[in-house]
Amino acid sequence: MSLPENWEELLAQVNAEVNALPYKADKEQYRRIDLWESITDAGTGDCEDFAIGKLRRLYSLGFSIATLRLATCRVEFIPLQDENARLHAVLVVETPKGQVVLDNRQAYP
Repeated sequence: MSLPENWEELLAQVNAEVNALPYKADKEQYRRIDLWESITDAGTGDCEDFAIGKLRRLYSLGFSIATLRLATCRVEFIPLQDENARLHAVLVVETPKGQVVLDNRQAYP
């Protein structure tokens, strides 16, 4: 497992920086139901764009690609009218302390 020495600090920093960027649903931004882009390319995005942006930033900071995984799930407890809004994506990072989930809806740790 190849991680920078200050990996915990970098996870917190990247998660906070990317989470501070504006959220914008694909429907509003691209006029499409779903489009996977990197938030660093567009400056705004939805959950998978945040996760891809974090992956790209961490990789550029020395995290091995083998430690970075995109993950998707259904969020059932959110009462939304748009069924696509119940789908969610996060970045999972393999660390010496186990797997860490970086979510655009939560601070790290």
